[in-house]
Amino acid sequence: MSKKIELLVGAFLFAGIAAILMLGLKVADSQLGGSSESYKLVAKFSNIGGLKVRSSVKVGGVVVGLSLIHI
Repeated sequence: MSKKIELLVGAFLFAGIAAILMLGLKVADSQLGGSSESYKLVAKFSNIGGLKVRSSVKVGGVVVGLSLIHI
């Protein structure tokens, strides 16, 4: 009887750890395969204020891409 309870507790713990791992990946918007969806945005500005080619572009302090200046 105690062996059966130990197996059930182990299975419950395993399922709980797996659920927490999946929740963590979902919250982080990550996947185990490493593939993620992305898309390219293009914008044209009349004044770029000294931005150089291949400079990092930040939004709210987070790097979101690189500048590719076309004149």
